[in-house]
Amino acid sequence: MLAAPLMIGCDVRNLDSDTREILTNRELIALDQDPLGKQGYRVSRNGFCEVWKKPLAGGEWGVALFNRDNKHQMARGHWSDLEITGRYRIQDTGSHEDRGESSSEVAADLDPHGSTVYRLTPA
Repeated sequence: MLAAPLMIGCDVRNLDSDTREILTNRELIALDQDPLGKQGYRVSRNGFCEVWKKPLAGGEWGVALFNRDNKHQMARGHWSDLEITGRYRIQDTGSHEDRGESSSEVAADLDPHGSTVYRLTPA
């Protein structure tokens, strides 16, 4: 989300499978290194939940939902908070699954201190 150089400060030979999956996720890397080069930023905070957005090339958006609480939370990114309109196809970059289309919001039930990142493509 921050358009930052990708660096890791540990011995990659000793990564657990979950960490390796995150660090080698091509969809997340593509979102971070999008050719538009814009940095993401927080657009809303509701209690312990935060919503961030990042403009991407071709009219797409990256949207990250964060839960900073010690318990499960439902996080929602409403189009009004994201300052977007229209219908978007929602791609979950973590699970690599298509989450359908929406013209109003993205949402996720997040584990404690969990997050998810979506790529929104105009439908």
